[in-house]
Amino acid sequence: MKKSLIGLAMAGLIGLGIVAVPAEAGSASTGTITVTGTGSVTLKRDQATTNLSVTALADKAADAMSQATASYNAVRKAILDLGINADNLTTSGVSLYPEWDYSTTANGGKAVLRGYRVYLSVQVQSTIMNSAKVLDVAVTTGGDAVSINGISFDVANPDAVSDVSRTRAVADAKNKAKDYAGALAQHVGRAIKIVETGAAVPTPIYRMMDKAATSGTIEVDPGTEKVSSSVSITFELLD
Repeated sequence: MKKSLIGLAMAGLIGLGIVAVPAEAGSASTGTITVTGTGSVTLKRDQATTNLSVTALADKAADAMSQATASYNAVRKAILDLGINADNLTTSGVSLYPEWDYSTTANGGKAVLRGYRVYLSVQVQSTIMNSAKVLDVAVTTGGDAVSINGISFDVANPDAVSDVSRTRAVADAKNKAKDYAGALAQHVGRAIKIVETGAAVPTPIYRMMDKAATSGTIEVDPGTEKVSSSVSITFELLD
């Protein structure tokens, strides 16, 4: 039992980098070296999320909801007809409230109820190419009932991009360690400890859109983004 406990304790200390790891066969360990490596990937955003809403104003709340729903359903169908999957549509907001005209209060008058305002909002996730079509078809179908609230660009698979930047960061650290070891007429052994010191994942970029700009086909430019990772690695130094 004592041997088992000692073995477990040693394994824990080795994992923390406190106890030296045996050197490679035929080489003597002379110490360690800790270096920092960085890696980056420049990518083009390939996914867009378009934020749209439809609105209606009517004397009765039920009528306002009915009109807004009809416009919403028409815009939704037009978007689906582009080939966009329904799973990529998210109803993001539903609101109904009385809308008052306060201009009549200037001379002591009372505010006048203009009617009931309804907003129905939707987020549409698509490729960059289809995002322009979404904007065009929404305005064409919904007319003045449609508001374009903005568009954000993102990366469809951020984990894969981060994996590449991490791999490059590790390779950079190992190359640096080899340079230092070569200057000392030594060799780099196994990695004893590795700590990720920084990682910049792709983040959405948001842009407001002018509805008037959709009078023709929009050229959507998502731009590029640089994703970086950095690691600190402790290597063995060998004779």
